[in-house]
Amino acid sequence: MKQNIRVGDLSEQMRILSELSPALMGVTDGEGRYQWINRAGTEKLGYSIVNLSTISYTALIHPDDRSKAVAPLGSEDPRTAELRHSRKDGSYVWLDWSILASEESGEHYTVGYDI
Repeated sequence: MKQNIRVGDLSEQMRILSELSPALMGVTDGEGRYQWINRAGTEKLGYSIVNLSTISYTALIHPDDRSKAVAPLGSEDPRTAELRHSRKDGSYVWLDWSILASEESGEHYTVGYDI
């Protein structure tokens, strides 16, 4: 049986999938500010992307967890960490993060799950 495979714009497909995902997904710049975060991320944390783009993501991590939040640049394997992450309402949520850092750009690619 022949399957019909739709060929389309991969970036648009990835955008749609990320918006449907219950996982928090984001990209931070070399200064740690979110450049992009999906809907699950903004809903779980209570911040808009505009809010998140003005502060370092480490400022939102509980002070006792901050040393675990930084992934080494250039590692080919993502770093995983369970971190308490501050929400806009002042409460904390435990998130299990996978973090991959780009040595070239300094960007961090993140995927997190509420635990």
